[in-house]
Amino acid sequence: MAQITTQSPVLIEPEDDYTPPYGKTKQGTLTKAELLRRKRFYCFMKILSTYLERRDPTLRSQVKSIVNLCTRKNREGDLEYNDLIGTIRQRVRCRVGDRHWAQCEKYFLIFLEYNQKKMSSRAQLPIVIEDTF
Repeated sequence: MAQITTQSPVLIEPEDDYTPPYGKTKQGTLTKAELLRRKRFYCFMKILSTYLERRDPTLRSQVKSIVNLCTRKNREGDLEYNDLIGTIRQRVRCRVGDRHWAQCEKYFLIFLEYNQKKMSSRAQLPIVIEDTF
């Protein structure tokens, strides 16, 4: 049976550039910034998928195939697919075109603003206009 101690936890002051790990991958642990980048990209891709499902279902299936191919090649260790988010982003954007991509970026910003208002008590997916994924 485990003993319960009444000692207070020891606080360690982090170094200036230290960021604690927030997730695990084959390569190691993720920083908070990388995890946020992944969450934002996942949300954007969900918006894009929903948008294309209504506008052009054929294009949506092509985008899904691109994502599956990139993910498979990344898992196989192909160096060209090492940066999975960057590779998916580049190939999908090229396939869907600027018009659909720009419209989904607008919807994504609306989603972030709505989410910020809804979750005002805790900061989740902060609004950053610059392209971070």
